[in-house]
Amino acid sequence: MDVAFPNEHELVTDIWYVDILGHGSISNKTTAAVDIPLYVPYIEGLDVDGRTTMNGFRGEFDFSPPPGVPRPSTLALQPGQTISYTFTQKGVSSTILTKTIAWYSDPKYTVSNFTDLTTQTKCPKVNVISPPQGPSIANTYPRH
Repeated sequence: MDVAFPNEHELVTDIWYVDILGHGSISNKTTAAVDIPLYVPYIEGLDVDGRTTMNGFRGEFDFSPPPGVPRPSTLALQPGQTISYTFTQKGVSSTILTKTIAWYSDPKYTVSNFTDLTTQTKCPKVNVISPPQGPSIANTYPRH
């Protein structure tokens, strides 16, 4: 996951409205297909005490069905396959951003089940792990 700040506008002296743009991905490192709900994973900003400073990001997975086919609510991610997503939030106060020290996303909510019903029955839980750097990344917003 990465987070950038492509646009900011001064609200009042020393307080800015900032747009947030982030990217993430989910990889299937199992030997069977897994179902991925096609809504952006839950992402939150955390302060120094681990309290939520912000959440409720909008976003989309980088997936388009064939022309004329409705977008599904889940996608079967095949073994070895990765899917990326983008998330945004516009007009966030710089006061909130300066309190945010990390961006956190718990990966356990990004996978629902194995796609195959027999595999679901034999192995009811998909083993979900965080990326090597962990479920959080540092907030790089420049402090004004």
